[in-house]
Amino acid sequence: MAVNKILYQTVEDPGYPDPIEVEGPHKCIRGDAWMGQGYYFWESHIQNAHWWGAGDGHFENGYVICRADYIIDDKICYNLIDNPDHQVMFNDAIDLMIKHGLYKEGITTVARIIEFLKNKLRIFRFEATRAIGVNSKTKDSEYSRCTPFVNRAPYSYLDTLPPIQICFYTKKAQYLSNYTIIYPEKYVASN
Repeated sequence: MAVNKILYQTVEDPGYPDPIEVEGPHKCIRGDAWMGQGYYFWESHIQNAHWWGAGDGHFENGYVICRADYIIDDKICYNLIDNPDHQVMFNDAIDLMIKHGLYKEGITTVARIIEFLKNKLRIFRFEATRAIGVNSKTKDSEYSRCTPFVNRAPYSYLDTLPPIQICFYTKKAQYLSNYTIIYPEKYVASN
């Protein structure tokens, strides 16, 4: 089933808007990228894009947020949030890595498991991965909206601004369109 989503990419502010839209989306090449190197977007909630942009040490010169449209299709998006078949594939990869001594609890990352699916098993045929970063934001962050289910168990809560990310592995991802600057206002006005 295909579903329309609004996505937000947070990028460093180069001091002028021209190259951002023309050259976008922009690739994350950090060694600690959660799902491997790719083009990262926050799904649905612009607050998450602001949370990342305002985060300590992410961007020295401030940040810009671009909006894009995407049609999520589980045939081409590895959906680790609400596709049980994709979750089973991920867990089966972990089991296989354990069997061959390639998995260390608490050390092996999501990015490493995706690379294993891509390069060792060669069964990963997706252009993107969709996942939620559980506990990536603190509940008391100004960019969080967490409400406990019961007062006696505040560790159980409803998160209505969940940090859902999509990482595209190619710049020209199918169904990704309308990449445009929406923040800061000074760049929106100049377009």
